[in-house]
Amino acid sequence: SYRGVPFFRIAQWAFSKFVSLAVMVDKTLFNETLVSPPTNTRVKFTIIQTQSDRIILNWEAQKACRWIENMYELQICKDLNANTDILDAMWEESYRGEECKYDCKDLVQATRYRFRVRIFNSKGTSSWTTGEFETRQEPVQNGGSGPGYIWRQNSQEIQLCLECRADARPKDIVVDCKPLGLCVSDKGMGENKILLAGEFTKPVSHTDIAWILHHDKKDKKNKVLIVLQKQDPTSKQKDHWRSVFKSHPFIDPRFLPHGLIPGKFEVV
Repeated sequence: SYRGVPFFRIAQWAFSKFVSLAVMVDKTLFNETLVSPPTNTRVKFTIIQTQSDRIILNWEAQKACRWIENMYELQICKDLNANTDILDAMWEESYRGEECKYDCKDLVQATRYRFRVRIFNSKGTSSWTTGEFETRQEPVQNGGSGPGYIWRQNSQEIQLCLECRADARPKDIVVDCKPLGLCVSDKGMGENKILLAGEFTKPVSHTDIAWILHHDKKDKKNKVLIVLQKQDPTSKQKDHWRSVFKSHPFIDPRFLPHGLIPGKFEVV
């Protein structure tokens, strides 16, 4: 070592300086013969972290050129209805640089965004890698919403609320609950139409379930209200439910209480 600096650190520093010098000379005198076009290199999105107002993107790729670091270009499209395969103008550049990570802030909650990333250098670009990711919902009564339903939670229970037809009767509604899944159907609609079905993110006590058919006087709609008992009551923020069903929208856990969630539900 030299003055307390390990030899391998010195060697690593010297090699990086040599490479930088070689690349500079190559660029100046030999038209960048050391630089390879990145056309055959593919970028892959890896860990995606989401909150209600931000999406933190991570990606990885093999080095397109042995001697220099990859440079990345990241773009975002905020209009998913746009035909982005044709309209390049719909894409906005978010980032250019060597980092394989970008924190996209100031987004709208519960909104899906499209991103694309590629490698570029003086010899060209790689093909785009595209991904769609959604910001989380800000909780309402410690719950959120999914396709065709809303949900709430306290430390003991989950409440689900879903609309049904105006002339539905209690005997028409079938609620089939198992520890890891739920199916709600309306047998009065001919072929036993499914109103809601999904696999729970956490188990429930399938024997402790209550439901009613409720007529909401405010919007004059019939609703099925279901109350489920959590198999494992939650008393810490990290344990409270983020979503009722797998692959459905998540709420942002930062807004959930750190301890118990007390209280009864309002009819929603």
